[in-house]
Amino acid sequence: MMQEWEKTELEIVPYSRNSENFILKSTEKILEVLEDHQAKVQAMKGSVFVRPFEGRLKTWEEKLIYMRSVTLELVDLQASWIYLEPIFSSEDIIKQMPAEARRFGSIDSLWNNLMRESQAKRSLKNISANRFLLEKLEESNKLVETILKGLTQYLDAKRYL
Repeated sequence: MMQEWEKTELEIVPYSRNSENFILKSTEKILEVLEDHQAKVQAMKGSVFVRPFEGRLKTWEEKLIYMRSVTLELVDLQASWIYLEPIFSSEDIIKQMPAEARRFGSIDSLWNNLMRESQAKRSLKNISANRFLLEKLEESNKLVETILKGLTQYLDAKRYL
């Protein structure tokens, strides 16, 4: 299982609107393999012969859980980034919503840096080696919620004018 993850790469493609930005093509296959490997680890943990491998198995199980969490957070952040990127590309919106624009700017910067790094490393195992990545992604997804609330308030105010 461990060797398989050395070869398992994220599919990263140029974002159609701007070839300088990249997005994940699909993560379904990776998520399926992660779930399969997690099930295998669970089965191994139930074996009477697991004692000599318990430490390695526990470490590997934690890595699988972490990689799955990173992948799911990436998918959520990508969906939000794709939705918000054209909105905050507008100078008019940036002027009318400066706080949200700054917040989106930090997400945009993180996303683009992460995609460049992912394109270089390719392997989910290598990308997930950064133990702070999940925390950054979770914080970014919370920040997206704040941006969306601000955007909703802005749109509601525009409707009532």
